[in-house]
Order: sequence, then C-alpha cells, then structure tokens
Amino acid sequence: MSRIFLVGAGCGAGAISARGLSLLRRCDCVVYDDLLDESILGECPSDCEKIYVGKRSGAHSAEQGEINRILMACAEKHRLVVRLKGGDPYVFGRGGEEALALKDAGVPFAEIPASTSAIAAPAAAGIPVTHRGVARSFHVYTGHTRDGEMPDYALIARTEGTHIFLMARSRCGDICRGLIEGGMSEDTPCALVSEAGMPGERAVRGTLSALPESIADMPSPAVLVVGKTAGMDIRSTLPLAGVTVAVAGTGEYVGKVCTLLNEEGAFARPLAVAEVKALAFDAFFERMKEFSVLAFTSSNGVRIFFARAKEKKIDHRAFAKYKFAVVGKGTAETLAEFGFYADIIPSVHTAAGLAEKLRGMKGVAVLRAEGGNPALTEIGEEFLLYRLYYDDEKLRQCVYEAERADIIAFSSAQTVRGLLPLLSMERRPPLVCIGEETAKAIRAFGYTPVIAKDASAESLVKEIISCRD
Repeated sequence: MSRIFLVGAGCGAGAISARGLSLLRRCDCVVYDDLLDESILGECPSDCEKIYVGKRSGAHSAEQGEINRILMACAEKHRLVVRLKGGDPYVFGRGGEEALALKDAGVPFAEIPASTSAIAAPAAAGIPVTHRGVARSFHVYTGHTRDGEMPDYALIARTEGTHIFLMARSRCGDICRGLIEGGMSEDTPCALVSEAGMPGERAVRGTLSALPESIADMPSPAVLVVGKTAGMDIRSTLPLAGVTVAVAGTGEYVGKVCTLLNEEGAFARPLAVAEVKALAFDAFFERMKEFSVLAFTSSNGVRIFFARAKEKKIDHRAFAKYKFAVVGKGTAETLAEFGFYADIIPSVHTAAGLAEKLRGMKGVAVLRAEGGNPALTEIGEEFLLYRLYYDDEKLRQCVYEAERADIIAFSSAQTVRGLLPLLSMERRPPLVCIGEETAKAIRAFGYTPVIAKDASAESLVKEIISCRD
C-alpha cells in the first residue's frame, strides 16, 4: 500500500530530522518546493522520481489544488512518497491542507516535523525567541496573505513577548510602520534574518524606525524578529561559525571533512566534482601471487580494490603475505577499516614520496586511479582501479556553491583540474588542500594554496581554521 510522508526539511542545511532523512533515502518519489537546501535531494535513491512544485526563475508556484492532485497521482504510482517542504510542514507551509486532502482521499500519510524558521532563523542570528526575564512568550505571523489582509498591529503592539514575521522581506517596512502606528515604541529592538542556515545567511539589527532603511540589499527569504530579545546577541563562538566552506572531492573523505567542519560551526558544502567509476582490474587477481607489495595512492582505490575482492569471494587471508604501502595517513586509515595496517608510509605524502620509499623493492603492484602521477610507473606494475569522470550538471552546481564559499578545500589534484578552471575567483577566497600533488595542481592555475600537514581530514580542517584566524 502506498504511503505519503509530509517531511519537513527544517531551516537551513542539514536541518532535516533523522527520521525524515531515512525516509528520503528510501523513497520512490519526492515532491519538493522552495525554501529548502536542494543538495539534500542527493540523498534520494538514484532511481527516485523528483517532482518540483515550487517557484523558480519568476515562474508561479503550483496551485495548492494542483499539488494535491500530484500527490494523489504519486500515491497511485509509488509505494513510498516524500512530500518535502522547507521548515516545518504545518507552520505556514500549507501542510495541513495537503494532509486533509490525503485523509479525504483515503491515502495513508504521516507528518514528520522539523525546525521552523520562526525559531531557527532568530537563533542563527543569536536571538532566542524566549529568555528568562526578557520574553516569556513568542508569537508567529505570516508576512504575506493572499487577500492582502493587514494584521491587527494595535493588538500585536499590546501583546508581550517576541513577535516573529515569516516571509517578511518585502513587507518589512509596512510591518514596522504598522507596529509603530499601533502603539509599539519606535525604539523597540528588531532584526531581519535572511537565508538562515544557508551559506548566504545575513542578519541586520536595528529598531522599528531605523531597520527598514538598512535592508535594501537583503535577499528573500527573510524572517523579521521584533521585541526585547532581538537586542540580544548570543551567536555561536565556534571557530568557523558563519563561515561557508566548500569541500571539493569524492567519496567518504569529503563526508568526513564536512562532518568535522560542521562540528566547528561551519556551513560545510560537499562538492561532488567528479564521480568514481571502477575499471576492470581482474588481471591483478589472476596474477596476485607474483607480487609482494601492494601500493595504494588513495582511499577510493582501497575501497574499490576490496569491494572487488569481496565480489570475487577472495578470502582476506590471501593478502597475509603482502606488505601494504600507502601515500599518506588518510589512505592508511581507510586501509585499516578493512583490517590491514600500512607497512610503508612516506614522510612526504606524495606519489613521488611513495615512489622514493619503494625504489629498489621487488614485486610491487601499484593500485591507483587512471591518470595518476607517472613517478610511480617505473617502481612496479600498474593496475588501474578507477577513473574520475565529470557530469556537466553537477559541475554547474559545484561552481555555484564554490563561488559563494568563504573558503574552498580540495582533496585531490583531479578535483582541482575539474573545478578550478570554471570558477570566476573574483573574491579570491583561500584555497586549502591536502598535499603537495594537489597544491601543484592549484599553483598551475596561478593560485597559492594552504597545504595541510598530512592527508587526514583532521589536518585539513585545522588548516581551514587557521585561514579563518
């Protein structure tokens, strides 16, 4: 039987609940709209049908009746449907209307709540919506109504607590004037928070009389906060709070870097610049007895190698006689995940450094990506495990994200060559990378990178923090 889940994406990047994310990763179809971090759609299964019903490039959003019909059609076609909505579905998201339509049609559904911008946007700017001795309540209003009906500003002005107006960018001046005319002091603290939880997040503070003159360049969506707590500022003090860091690369390494960056307060944006495509390298397994040293140059290579070994049902005891060589700490950590520990790690974490370490050794199998550094070619016999390829649409998205970032981090030379030539780099943000090979690729385009001490995610994050300092 089909089921539809009205899932809140929350306010900003990474704000979806664990349950919502689990459903998104298993759904057959997702119906989504605006005011959410669209990168989350990458969590959907590859064969998931994606239906956009929001507003883009000035086009009108779908009418609610049309959206309801789309949901009914999806319920007939798919087993598990996610209706993905920004913020919380039931806070000015019209989720209640969709729920009633599904209930009337007999379609099983459930609502999965998430953080609403009414609370999360002020918090991002360091404004609590309630605070002991300052505000004992908060009240949420929509900044827009279809019929243009004006709220009772006099009633709002008499009501204690924090007042929050959603979708308030274009109406900010009218709201502030209305509250003053309704009897609220023109010196009442207020703030407009734009793109909360996203890389372009901004907050402008002021008073009811002065704020409308200070927000000319503030983009939508925006939340207006009015009341005494709007005069508070308890923003995060983490090292990378408010800093957007784009991390270009592939695989789980980028995910680990982004996790660590988020823990330091950053807006971490993983950029899937290139996709990894495994190549045919069964020739190695047919001749594996000829070798005594296995040399890996990347974590991707390690994962692909052992994935293929598992497919071929090769017992790990077959690798007991080998010495393992890796280019750096990150590759060594990935190797350890499979129960093997590197015997050889060069002090200089480059292909040339590894080649020097292996020079003179017999029976070396070099297991790496297509197009790697030729320094290793003469050291042993090369087996190409994978190649990187670029998808034009994904590259365009990566360019958009990277050009908005305060800092850009690169995890490989290939991702540098794939992305850096496409960037305008007018702002010249700091470029951070994991090693000399990647740094060399960056220098080839005329930039001077900051280089992590080793290829670990922790070391890369440490250098990113140093750029902020």
